Amino acid sequence: MMVTHLSLPGAFYFISAMFIPFPIIMLPMIMIYLFAQKWIINGITQGAVK
Repeated sequence: MMVTHLSLPGAFYFISAMFIPFPIIMLPMIMIYLFAQKWIINGITQGAVK
C-alpha cells in the first residue's frame, strides 16, 4: 500500500512528514535510559549470571 503512495507526486514529503514526531517521542525514552543506564546494565548482568 505504501508503494502506491511513493509513485504519487509529492508523496515523498508526505511520508517524510509522517516520521517527524518519532525523534520527539523517542527523546524521553533516551533521556530515561541515559539516566538509569547504570541500573539497567546492572540488572541485565545480574539476571544473566544467576
